[in-house]
Amino acid sequence: MPSIVRAGVDLVELTLKRQGRTQVVEVLVDKDAGGITIGECSAINREIFRQCDEARILGEDFQVAVSSPGLDRPLRSAKDFSRKMGQSIRVHLRAPVKERLEYSGTIEVVKDNRVVVDTPQGLMELAIDNIQKAVQEI
Repeated sequence: MPSIVRAGVDLVELTLKRQGRTQVVEVLVDKDAGGITIGECSAINREIFRQCDEARILGEDFQVAVSSPGLDRPLRSAKDFSRKMGQSIRVHLRAPVKERLEYSGTIEVVKDNRVVVDTPQGLMELAIDNIQKAVQEI
């Protein structure tokens, strides 16, 4: 979406759903430095609404909702983990690493689709593909 690129933010998730007769476009955006502001979400919302209205791709009855992901949003990509560098997370794995499926600790390094987490068991290098669910601990 050009409006998201121009705003210098990352598209985290895009969902199109129907509520009754109304099409609803839900957009989650974020940026590396300090998160995204309400004002930035509002500006992106207006631009996406304008583009959809001009293109008539959703008909006449539609809404656009742009927001930032909450603190409890699951971490999925290397970029998600990089944004939380130095933060405490809880990780659930698909396959055990050192006979465990769950770890908690601080993100130390993110590289080559791997996350190094400082846990009470020591530094654990975890493949992002092996992570079923990871969330920031608050």
